[in-house]
Amino acid sequence: MAHTFTFVTSRFRRDDEPLNPINPIGGQAALLWLTEQLAIAGFECGAPDAEDWGWYTHVLSGGRAYLLGVSGEWDDGAADTEWTVQLELRRSLWDRVTGANKLLEGDSVSLSVERTLRSASDIRTVSVDRVGGD
Repeated sequence: MAHTFTFVTSRFRRDDEPLNPINPIGGQAALLWLTEQLAIAGFECGAPDAEDWGWYTHVLSGGRAYLLGVSGEWDDGAADTEWTVQLELRRSLWDRVTGANKLLEGDSVSLSVERTLRSASDIRTVSVDRVGGD
C-alpha cells in the first residue's frame, strides 16, 4: 500500500509546468522540488517521467527502492492547487507472499516527505495517510 500525502499551495504554476505528453496533469515542478529536498536529506532520486496520472521518479534509500509520484490539476481561476504525493515501496513477489519488507509508518523516506511538506511556509493543509503497509 502506498503512503499518500495531500497539500494545497500556489507555489507551482501551470505556466511553469511542462506539458505531460500522456495527460494534461501537472506534477513535474512539484516533484522536482520534492526530490531536491529529499536529495538534501540524503536520499538518491532519479529524473522525473510522465505517467497518465501525473509525474513520478524513483527514490533509493538503504538498498530499498521507492516509486514517488506527484499529481495536481489546476482549477481555472483558482490561486491554489491541491496536490497528491504517493510513495510506494517496491517489493518482490516473495516479499508480498510472505508479508516482508512492508512500507511502515516510521519509514525514513515517508517521514522525510512529510517533514518537507510541513516545513514549507507556502504549503498548507498537509494530510498524510499511512494506512496499510502491504
